[in-house]
This record gives sequence, structure tokens and C-alpha cells, in this order.
Amino acid sequence: MCNLRDTVRCEAAPTAPASHPQRHRGRSTTSDAAKDRLESSALAPPWRPVRVDAHIHIFPPEVARDRERFRRLDPTFGELYARPRARLATAEDAIAELDRAGFDCAIAVGWGWRDPALCALHNDYLVDVARAHSRLLPFAAAQPADERSLDGVDRALAAGLRGIGELMPHAQGYDLDDGVAAGRARLAPLVDLARARGVPILTHVSEPVGHSYPGKGSVAPAGFLALAAAFPGQPFISAHWGGGLPFYGLMPEVRAAMAAVWFDSAASPFLYQPEVYRVVATCIGVERILFGSDYPLLPIDRAAREVDGADLDAAERAAILGGNAARLLGFLDNGDSRAPTPAEEGTDRSALQSRQRAGRFSRLTGAGVPRSTDPRTGEGQP
Repeated sequence: MCNLRDTVRCEAAPTAPASHPQRHRGRSTTSDAAKDRLESSALAPPWRPVRVDAHIHIFPPEVARDRERFRRLDPTFGELYARPRARLATAEDAIAELDRAGFDCAIAVGWGWRDPALCALHNDYLVDVARAHSRLLPFAAAQPADERSLDGVDRALAAGLRGIGELMPHAQGYDLDDGVAAGRARLAPLVDLARARGVPILTHVSEPVGHSYPGKGSVAPAGFLALAAAFPGQPFISAHWGGGLPFYGLMPEVRAAMAAVWFDSAASPFLYQPEVYRVVATCIGVERILFGSDYPLLPIDRAAREVDGADLDAAERAAILGGNAARLLGFLDNGDSRAPTPAEEGTDRSALQSRQRAGRFSRLTGAGVPRSTDPRTGEGQP
């Protein structure tokens, strides 16, 4: 297991120089010492940093086959998948997309179903996925408005799922900050479960301004911030750039409340200009950014091009495109933190994939990784 306190050692310099050799404007968010460690790693090119998509969606095949039935069962699912062209992906589709985009693994997030029975159905599938596809790291679907569903979430985590979410409060009938002011947070039982299992919680958050779109909802950054402040130390992932919450990271009290918060970039090309990566890195630090595509809403490589073209240096891009997710979930060791490029194994990409992919993440569902891992340190918990 990689020592996540010094995980930069696990990510050696990328194979290509930064496309923006000039120094970015504003304060640096990657320390000189960290860059020195990264650039002096013993793992030199042609190895490359790991690439992790931290936000994709996959569904059981029966959902894809009977879309109309599930649209009737869940209003938000029905809204988002009303168009026949709105694609539903399975685990096999996701693996093919990872190969096509040149990514090593992905966090496959659960759906925020309103009915706990649908959460259970989805989780049964995600447990099977975790056992069959070590490159897919599923998060458990949860319905916090019904505490009876938490037993099923706990069983899914015990079976190998890596986190909880995506919560969709606007679709599930609650607000993130329900009861927080009175000290009786509705989400307290779910947070207690996450703490006991040592896993992060991912939630949908949407920007309170700008255009409307299917699935936007009304999950305000302020409500998410209140939740994070109520449970200090619990790792949260705020999807879709947290609805713009990182922009307030220059306020000391807001920054303090976000000490255990990460932000993913899911659907970013539909919401923000590419400069958002540089701005958020300046406001809260590059180490808090997780690349997410929201596949199949967007192709993974389409979303990743915005990172590759942003005003970031090589170390920052490597962190966003995979290193930060690896640190959060704690699944890499010193020997496997970088993937060989085709140059390392010749031009036979099928041989590259069969040798590199098959065993590289097998430890994620095996005995090599503690089932309960502290996302902040990577150390096993009892």
C-alpha cells in the first residue's frame, strides 16, 4: 500500500512536457518540494501517471432494456433519460470507453433513486461489477430519507463498494442541511455509516445561477457547505464543481469548512469555460480537484481535453487526472502508480491492455486492500 502521506512519490513526471510552459498567474498551488519529488521519481518515462475518471454512471442491463418502465418509476431518471438518444451505459460499455480514452479506472457512482428498492437493485448490480471488473470502483446508491435503506448500503460497502453516492437530494425528497442548524442532521445516520466504513460521500450540487437543464435541481452550495461543516473530517465529494462553491475558497471560514471536501468536474464542458481548472486550483488547491466526465453524458476523452489544454503544469494535470483520486481512495502502491505507455511495450496495444489492465487493479477487490480504509491517510481501519 502506498504511503499516502508521501503519495507524490508514487506519481512520476508525465511523458510529455506541459503544454503551457509559462508560469500561471496567481499563487502556486503545488509546492516546490512536491514538484521536486515528482520530477525526481525513479519511475521515469516511458511510464505515465495513472488516469482515473472519478464520476461515471453505469446501470444494470435491465434498466437499459426497459428504460420506459424505470422512467415511470423515478421522475428524475425519467426527466434525464426522456430522449431516446440519452445513452445508458453498462459496466462493459464503461470498460470499452476507458480503453478508448486511455484511462485506467473509474468511479462508477450509484444513482439517486427515490425508491430505496431501486437503490437496492442498483447496488446488487454494482457489487457484481466490483467483483467482475477491478477497473470499476463503484459507489453505493443510497436514499437517506429512508433510514431502513442504510442496512443495504452497509452490506454493499462490506462487499467491496468504495463510497456512497451520488446523492440527489432534489430528487430524493430532502435537503443536505436538513436539521443541521438544530443539531439533528437528517444525514447523520448516513455519515455515521460512512465514517464507520471509512468511505467518502458524493453528492450532487448545482449552481444557483445560470441556465436550466434536465437534472440541475436545486441543491445549493450553501446547503452542502453547512453539511460539510457539521461533520468535520468526513470526506465529501461535491459533484459538478460544487455548484461554484470553490470560488468562495478565498474566504477563510469557508476554506476551513471545506477541509475534507473534494470537487469533481463532472459535466464541466457544459457548465464552465476550461479556465475553471486554474481558478479552482488557485482558490482551494489543485489537490482538491477530481477529474470526472459524467460519462456517458460526455465521452471521457472529450472532458479530459479541457484538463490537458488548461493553464496547468504537468504535475497539476497529473494530480487532477488521477493522482488525487488515487490518494482519496488509497488504492495504489509504489509499484503500480503509473501505467506503461505503448512505447514501453511496443505498438501492440492489445498486449499492453491485457498485461497492464488485468492485474493492475485486481487488488482493489482482493485481500491486498483493507475493506475499511481511511480516505485521508490510506491506512486500514478496524
